[in-house]
Amino acid sequence: MSGEHDTDLSYIKKLKAIGVHVLDYRSEKLELKGNNIRVFGIDNVYYSDTFDLHNEFYTDENEYNILLAHIPNYEKFEHFGADLTICADTHGCMVQLPFDLGPVFYPDGGAWFPEILDKDMKVYDKGLFDYKGGQMFITSGLGDSPFPIRFNNRPEVAVIELMPE
Repeated sequence: MSGEHDTDLSYIKKLKAIGVHVLDYRSEKLELKGNNIRVFGIDNVYYSDTFDLHNEFYTDENEYNILLAHIPNYEKFEHFGADLTICADTHGCMVQLPFDLGPVFYPDGGAWFPEILDKDMKVYDKGLFDYKGGQMFITSGLGDSPFPIRFNNRPEVAVIELMPE
């Protein structure tokens, strides 16, 4: 799956040429040590009010379902029901307050100091979040867009190890 800066067709073609599986609204089934895993990939740069992954895919209870989506959309992904959703677009909300007080600005809610000024706002900036039947992981990633500023939010490459139950 790609992000909003990775949609150049020649770039995608080069990725595929070196063996990268680009999952642009596709899924692939894997079998690892007797475990069935299905990986879904979406290029979800923009959403509409009618956005529903059930129009594109279905999940199977006999498989561990992983959704790769650039932009976290917690409510829509919870409704879809993947066991694990992996996202990155927030960049961890680039500037984080010390002492786990959250981001300075949360673009999805359009709020300054959301975890201080609006305790009821759900802030999905970085880390692991539970939802009914699964989890969503948001990495702060490596990027620094739209502004080249990071504070109290180190760039990261996340390594996720899946263990059978």
